[in-house]
Amino acid sequence: MEFNLPIEEIRAIFQKARETRNAFLKQQAENAIKISQSEETKAILKNMGLKV
Repeated sequence: MEFNLPIEEIRAIFQKARETRNAFLKQQAENAIKISQSEETKAILKNMGLKV
């Protein structure tokens, strides 16, 4: 997969992914519920603007 995006946009995408990851970890800690990796991956891809 190749991305032709400016570095600022790529950084923003990865920042959003980090925020999403942290939100999942926080939710898991609070609820003691494991969220499947596939659900986490879907959320990250959705934040990147891809349809899942």
